[in-house]
Amino acid sequence: MVLKMQGQLAAMYQEMDTLQLLHDETGWDEVIPMFNNLVDLVAAIIDSQKATDEKLLHKPTFQLDQSTINPLFTVGHKCRDPILRRKAISMLYSAPRQEGVWDSILTARACERIMNLEEEGLGEVKCAADIPDWRRISDIEVSFDLQARRGEIKMSRLRSRHSNVRRPVTDVFEW
Repeated sequence: MVLKMQGQLAAMYQEMDTLQLLHDETGWDEVIPMFNNLVDLVAAIIDSQKATDEKLLHKPTFQLDQSTINPLFTVGHKCRDPILRRKAISMLYSAPRQEGVWDSILTARACERIMNLEEEGLGEVKCAADIPDWRRISDIEVSFDLQARRGEIKMSRLRSRHSNVRRPVTDVFEW
């Protein structure tokens, strides 16, 4: 199932590259069905892991290999469908785990911050198209300072709704 999920993630990036939309943030709306399949696969993986050992239900788990966190991070910052995005963030929070350097709780916080920055001031977001290109964030780099309990997101964003030039922005959040 993990290989199927990784294949779905690779297929999604391949589709975006084929459509020449990889660097067009609104282009990600074209692959929402693939995001949906990805979330379903991750849910099945998490459910199967919990079914193997009921004691893992609320305890953090650790593994060296990447599995579910990176795909959920991709959904959390690239998919603007509000239901899928929130479901991915919820899944990161609900099954605490560490996969190599990826921590699900910190990743959820970063995705939540990105979502809030994009949706800020837009009112109720009902679908991906409700988030205009000028609000969308790209070129994301996330880092965490665990001792200071803060995260930093380096990203690019259009200067305004009338601009087509992306500018670098840094946002710091604490927990």
